[in-house]
Amino acid sequence: MEVFRNMWRRKLRTSLTIFGIIIGVFALTVMGAMAEKMNLLMEGGIKYVTGQISAGSKSSSFGGGMLSAQKIEEMRKVKGVDKVQPGITMPLGEMGMIQLGMPSMIIGSDLSVDFKNRNYPELKLEEGSMITKKDRGKVTLGIDVANNKRVKVGEKMKIKGRDFVVKGIAEKTLTGPDKMVFMHIEDAQELFIKEDPFLRDLKKANPSAKELQNIYTDANVSWKDGVNADKLAKKIGKEVKDVRTLSPAKASRDFGQASVIFNLIILGSALIAVIVGGFSVINTMIMSISERTREIGIKKAVGAKTRHIIVEYLTEAALIGLIGGFVGLGLGILMVNGFNNQATAGNEIFLVTSRLASSALIFATGLGVFAGLYPAIHAARLNPVEALRAD
Repeated sequence: MEVFRNMWRRKLRTSLTIFGIIIGVFALTVMGAMAEKMNLLMEGGIKYVTGQISAGSKSSSFGGGMLSAQKIEEMRKVKGVDKVQPGITMPLGEMGMIQLGMPSMIIGSDLSVDFKNRNYPELKLEEGSMITKKDRGKVTLGIDVANNKRVKVGEKMKIKGRDFVVKGIAEKTLTGPDKMVFMHIEDAQELFIKEDPFLRDLKKANPSAKELQNIYTDANVSWKDGVNADKLAKKIGKEVKDVRTLSPAKASRDFGQASVIFNLIILGSALIAVIVGGFSVINTMIMSISERTREIGIKKAVGAKTRHIIVEYLTEAALIGLIGGFVGLGLGILMVNGFNNQATAGNEIFLVTSRLASSALIFATGLGVFAGLYPAIHAARLNPVEALRAD
């Protein structure tokens, strides 16, 4: 109670100090929530890309690099390759459309190939089932896409002007699959041709054109047991002309570098808290000591130990940090939830985790203690006689 009384002797000064902590923790919460969401997506992406070798074309013909059936066969003949699954990958929305966060994607895979990603051998479903090689005109949706489009299993969903029946909805993973639409490769090829102006005109002019037969944008490659995936990726790139591969190691590095950016956001937010909140606490505690010098002298004269004085002032500083932390965290959560509620379902870009919340409170309290350390030690070292003479 004495600590609380001391804090509120100068209500305005203490309030302004707490406000400084609030600003820092608020920034840490909002920016940290964005980083948490993006890092979670990155973690899921790293897990997926390291479970396979991704292959694509070096060229950019037809408006976007494509792989021919011939290149697929050449990759299958490379020693060490187990399975090669060609596919079509394209945005679910209009091409060129800017989105915050990871965009929703159409994944058209050749399901006649028994391909399994080593880290994602199968996708768990919330309801329904995964599409098979016989399911033309049907799709399996990631949970975010299903929520965004407000569709359920058995209902129809319009994709790029065409109706598809929803066969299944995947469980929430908080990673990439949540924003994916899985469909038959031939359905995806038709949509891809329709979307690309060059291919669309080519089909109108010559429906049986060789360039339109078995076109793919990419391929997933698995390797045999005992084979080094990274070496195999390089080998494919050398032996199959005009094919570019992304090895698990390189993919992991690329994702890791992107993740560093979001971690720097947290660091920047924390730096704001240190500068704004830290100096506020130091200033408040030093002023408090100068005003209570005589009081400190009396306490030491009647037997108060050095540690008693230090604990008293550190507790006061810690409470300032903790109160500012709770308020800043609460305001940050309110803003984050407000942004997420305004976003379309599945497009939320903020995620407040228990790790972030606890870190923000620990950080705020620790900042208060750290900033109050020097003033507390200074107060404890005051000479009782000189302190009693102070005005």
